[in-house]
Amino acid sequence: MGVVTKLRIKYESALNTQLSTGSYFNLYYIFYRGLRVDPFIRLYPNGKAPKGLFLQGKAVAGYFNKNIDYMYIAGNDSIHHKKNTSFFSYGAGLGIGYQFIFKRSHKPLELFLGFQYSKYTAPKTIFIDNKEYYTNDDLFWYVYGPGSFLNANFGIGFTF
Repeated sequence: MGVVTKLRIKYESALNTQLSTGSYFNLYYIFYRGLRVDPFIRLYPNGKAPKGLFLQGKAVAGYFNKNIDYMYIAGNDSIHHKKNTSFFSYGAGLGIGYQFIFKRSHKPLELFLGFQYSKYTAPKTIFIDNKEYYTNDDLFWYVYGPGSFLNANFGIGFTF
């Protein structure tokens, strides 16, 4: 899509030469607004944690808000109703990446590609005046939103 929809901060700490743990803290500000925390554990097969090739497993938990567009279809006409909705989301993900740590500055550069599932829990239907309105926002959630199945990251950081 080419649009940056969040600000992300990562914390990572090596447990030993092969394992690290940490978390991403995400602030979403376009389409869906909210916060999401992605705690992770990484395995560095080269034994040089936190640098080099890694395999990652993570959990996902977030709280979001969106003005969801619901519609009711009556014959050839459709009636739209927008409703401000807040909801929790949860899920998990797996991926592979590589983290460089520059010797002179100790700054990390991370490349990551993985897959995730983050459940869309906002109501898919609502009732107004005994009419059932429905939304297709869940499709948008899974393709472009925080629930996107593809999880890629290019990050430049700081160490302290």
